Amino acid sequence: MMHINKTLRYYVWMLTIAMAVLCFTLPSAAKNQIISSWSEYGTLFPENLKLKIKMDTGAYQSSLHAEDIVYFKKGDKDWVRFKVKVDEQEYQIFEREHQGKALILKRTAEKSDALNGPQYEHRPSVKMQLCIDNISHEITVNLTDRRHFDYPMLLGRTALERFNFIIDPSRTKLLSRNCTNKKIKAKAVALQTTVTNHQ
Repeated sequence: MMHINKTLRYYVWMLTIAMAVLCFTLPSAAKNQIISSWSEYGTLFPENLKLKIKMDTGAYQSSLHAEDIVYFKKGDKDWVRFKVKVDEQEYQIFEREHQGKALILKRTAEKSDALNGPQYEHRPSVKMQLCIDNISHEITVNLTDRRHFDYPMLLGRTALERFNFIIDPSRTKLLSRNCTNKKIKAKAVALQTTVTNHQ
């Protein structure tokens, strides 16, 4: 009986420690999370292009509107040149190193097609430096023509997790559209230098 009591006290003690650690960890993790609406503004650096962004928890990858996509070589690296136009702004030309092809299920084939099976398209992927609410991260986006959509950029789950966003679908434009943080601006200057040196 004494042995059973000692064992029980041991497990109670271990459970108490585990609960204490959990209580301290969860509030800390929650503090770092940011509540975002389903629609926000962001800025792409170093080009300083401001654009509307739709947060899409149903999409795994992120997408950016791109036109006139051209593949070319810089040294032994594969690169992509493309144009981005947002609302009434002028076209901006981007050049980024090609990260490979993203395999995306076509919208018209989301329903099962017993004859042909699911239909996919291959999109070029690049890395972009995106700033939202004075927070900047490098994310991977696939390039596609989104002229017929209201939002030139769609942020999928991998990017939302990178920004540590929690989405409030009942709100819009919760976060600041400015990116004035000095560290972000310094990073943008460094990125601009890197892009220029590769040209």
